[in-house]
Amino acid sequence: MNPVSSSVPDPRKAFESLGTKSWRSGERPERQLGLTLIEIMVTVFILCLGLLGLAGLQMTGLKSNRNAYYQTVATQAVQDIAERLHTDTTTSAAITGGVIREVGANSAKCDKDVEYSFNNRVACISSSLPGGQARIVELNASPKALTIAMLWSDPQLNGAKGWGADVSATGACGEAAINTSCSYTVYRP
Repeated sequence: MNPVSSSVPDPRKAFESLGTKSWRSGERPERQLGLTLIEIMVTVFILCLGLLGLAGLQMTGLKSNRNAYYQTVATQAVQDIAERLHTDTTTSAAITGGVIREVGANSAKCDKDVEYSFNNRVACISSSLPGGQARIVELNASPKALTIAMLWSDPQLNGAKGWGADVSATGACGEAAINTSCSYTVYRP
């Protein structure tokens, strides 16, 4: 007897030690060793659904972030205009009632060579928003009060009117327009 041949294990006995029987005997294994193709396809399908949901959540987050950014810029612009009205006595004295100013965006007014005036500065501030427009309206109030509004184009509204149900915004921002948002404040000179 050869000592080398006795130390080599029999592969059939090793396979049987895993809890299965030899395929040569015509019997099937007692337990399955692995996954079927259907199980893998179901797993991949569930994973794809989860990733699609995550992608949709990411897009919603990006849109909300952009909207919050525009709202912040508009609020800062309205505050800047209110502060300029407070310091500019000639503009404050010219308040006579109704719509006082409607100034559209004009980024050329932001150049340092442009003569400083209230309207030029407001046009520059308005250009910080897409389709920005500043609107200053005197309220019928005692003591005298103004609404300072900043309007901008917002395609995220998908054809809706930005402030249609808000009556106080209608006075400050004018008639609600499609795909337009508005931020306003009341200022008392």
